[in-house]
Amino acid sequence: MNIEAVLSALRTSQLADNDLLTPAERAAVQQTLTQLAQRGLRAYVVVLPQNEEPQTWRKLWELIPIREQRDLLLLFNGRRWEARGWLLPPVTISRELQQAETVVQRERGAGLVAAVTALAAQTSSASRPSARGGGSSLPLWLGGGSLVLLGTMGWLLLRRQRLQRQQQARVFHEARNEAEAAFAQVMLADGITDVTIRDLQLQATTHKQHLDTLTASVEQGQRPASDPVLLGELAQIVNQFATLHSAILRRQKEMRLC
Repeated sequence: MNIEAVLSALRTSQLADNDLLTPAERAAVQQTLTQLAQRGLRAYVVVLPQNEEPQTWRKLWELIPIREQRDLLLLFNGRRWEARGWLLPPVTISRELQQAETVVQRERGAGLVAAVTALAAQTSSASRPSARGGGSSLPLWLGGGSLVLLGTMGWLLLRRQRLQRQQQARVFHEARNEAEAAFAQVMLADGITDVTIRDLQLQATTHKQHLDTLTASVEQGQRPASDPVLLGELAQIVNQFATLHSAILRRQKEMRLC
């Protein structure tokens, strides 16, 4: 394996898996990358052999024409991964990748889907300008003790509201990531030539469209991430994916017995 081969693969695709993913895993990851690209977020995923450490491939960042605001590079060797881009701070990237590790330990494709999706979910908050407080704090300090107290109370209230919004957004993103991982499990199932399994996977794509609609409604500010009805819909979608996955497992068992 050499860097020229990886660069050649990335010229025609956002995924360079070096034939380390199964066809189903490859299709699921590529589908996710395509969907993100349609939203203006381009992610390049490079899957490396286990004996290749991700940090030794960081030079790809300079070799690929990447713009940090729009693009992301994710390196994964089956045990460790690194990512950079989308203007995400290293702490955020590390946290999201760590949360996706439980998924990738079960299925590489589902884990990669969960990781990229989780990082994409952080882009809206990461790119949002920070709240401007300097202009209003100076008049409060100049206005006397009572205004200083009111300013302090207002700051505390705003801080609490901001923390609540962050917590609510975290709950939504965790639920959404769970749904994405459940969908990946369905789509990564073997048996693509079986009509029954294909029909079950087709049903899953319908639920995935519903999931994408819910995600877009939150990202566009049409619905708050804390909406209990929204969270209920997400939970229902996860259950539907789980039901479809169970049905696929039963069908696979029947096929093995035939």
